[in-house]
Amino acid sequence: MVTGMADYDTLTELLIAQPERKLQKLRNGIVTEIERLGVELRLVDEALTRKRSRGRSDEALAHIKEIGHPVKPPEVREVLVTKGIVRKVEAVRTAMTRLVSDGLLERTHDGRFAVPNGNGARVEAGHPLFRETDLESQD
Repeated sequence: MVTGMADYDTLTELLIAQPERKLQKLRNGIVTEIERLGVELRLVDEALTRKRSRGRSDEALAHIKEIGHPVKPPEVREVLVTKGIVRKVEAVRTAMTRLVSDGLLERTHDGRFAVPNGNGARVEAGHPLFRETDLESQD
């Protein structure tokens, strides 16, 4: 048997045996750690939210590429609905705006969103609706 050490049946008994100053210091350290973990938890939650949102933006980009011409959010929403994906127009608009910020989409002069050509040409130039017709070229 070890001598010189008191026997404690519970952690509470061990803590009760400590000086109050030491207990207060321990408590303050625990409170600080809980606050730190709270901040860390909020950061992880924010990262998860952004990651989920990013996934939705990537999903929107894939569907916009399939459409193949400059679009507005309601049109993208309609395409998503036909594929069984239900999103509010505002959620689609937010995803498309995020894609513009990331350089994966561009805004056209009429406020539509389009996939950049990558060759420096204006995005709407490749779509039949925006090509110059024979009548316009004769002016």
